[in-house]
Amino acid sequence: MLGFLLKKREHKIIGLIVMVALLIAGMVILFFGREKESKITNFEECITAGYPIMESYPRQCRTPDGELFMEEIDYPLNPEG
Repeated sequence: MLGFLLKKREHKIIGLIVMVALLIAGMVILFFGREKESKITNFEECITAGYPIMESYPRQCRTPDGELFMEEIDYPLNPEG
């Protein structure tokens, strides 16, 4: 009878350890996963990060969170030259 109670208690302890380990692993993944993502601030950084470029004029790049960056185009001041 005492052996059965010890085994039942061991199962609870192992289950608790597994749950705590999964919780810690999830927190580590969330913490380090977000740290890898750097804030994109312009069109060139968006392209470098590998996000899709829309074939428009001027070209546009959209990040997964929906932020849109447009290519800056320098127009000549004198249209004849």
